[in-house]
Amino acid sequence: MIQTIFLYETSFLFKMQTCGNYQIMNKCGEGSSCNVYYAIHTTLKLPVALKIFRKDELTESEIKMVKREIELMSSVDCSNIVSFYEDFEDENNIYISMEYASKGTLAYLLENNIPLLNDQIKSIIFQIATALKYLHTEKHIIHRDIKPENILFNQLNKVKIADFGLSTLKVEGAIKRTRCGTPLFASPEMIRGEGYSFKTDIWSFGVLMYVLICRKYPFFNNNIQLLYHQIFDDEIKIPETVDSLLADLISGCLCKDPNLRFDIDQVLNHPYFGIPKTLPMLPRYHKNQRAVYDSLNKVGFSNEKICELVMSKDQQMTAMIKILTDHIGMRIKKSTSSYKINVSRSCKIHSAFSINALNRDGVSRVCNLARRVSK
Repeated sequence: MIQTIFLYETSFLFKMQTCGNYQIMNKCGEGSSCNVYYAIHTTLKLPVALKIFRKDELTESEIKMVKREIELMSSVDCSNIVSFYEDFEDENNIYISMEYASKGTLAYLLENNIPLLNDQIKSIIFQIATALKYLHTEKHIIHRDIKPENILFNQLNKVKIADFGLSTLKVEGAIKRTRCGTPLFASPEMIRGEGYSFKTDIWSFGVLMYVLICRKYPFFNNNIQLLYHQIFDDEIKIPETVDSLLADLISGCLCKDPNLRFDIDQVLNHPYFGIPKTLPMLPRYHKNQRAVYDSLNKVGFSNEKICELVMSKDQQMTAMIKILTDHIGMRIKKSTSSYKINVSRSCKIHSAFSINALNRDGVSRVCNLARRVSK
């Protein structure tokens, strides 16, 4: 089992400050234009991660990027991607409330040389690939920043892809040329500005797998131009000690010609995983609605009020349902069985309250449940 790896330094710059429905406890991460804080939902008393962008430190184009990140995050609903709860802003800041992944990042695991069993490695790789399958085929999103810092683990050691700050929608017929992301994980076609698509994520995924297995970068140089030459020209060297099927998977993802590089279906169908075909992407159905209602009842919401707020698409109620769903799901899984990392279990979809409940059919289901609970 992966040990707890979440050991960020505590910062009390926002000590006891309340923002919206959240009380900020301590700093747990930072990006180029934001800080991320561990926070508590003041009504539910449950933890979230609160991403805060200072408006006076953002350019107009950066504000547009934040809005795009919110738009993309709020459209995603996948068990291997960090859950989006809500966004709001005040005079000084823009806030994004999202799932708190308590076991930290893959980067921390690698930097501290924490050993992993082969089955754990396979499960991590499979879960990342499953999330990419969802992004590429269901949402037509190119992440553009797949790297260990953006691979998180929740309380049950389940993989969660994070940070959609550089992500973009792939529109049919449009060619993406923007250079972005981390150079060590950038694909040859992105560096050259030749135009790229979903396979730029596959390259980054290949680099990540290589780093996970070999504990070093496949291409590295402190001089950025020399690094680019390595990415363009040098052959990938995978140690002979690496499992031959895994080595083939990595090589297929690090093919310099994007036309010959694996796509996400080829990745998931690879014999390394030992499964006959790509598993279908399933929607996240919520199986614990009664528990969600009970929890909301305990903090003062009647079933009628819950139904009213859901029908009106109230953002705060939507956020509370999402937060409760994630925590109830983890609590049930933790109490029923010990967590074992394996491919067959990692591909099961984590139960969650579908925010499709905000559409007409969903409202009907929610209201019917409210009436049954209230009887």
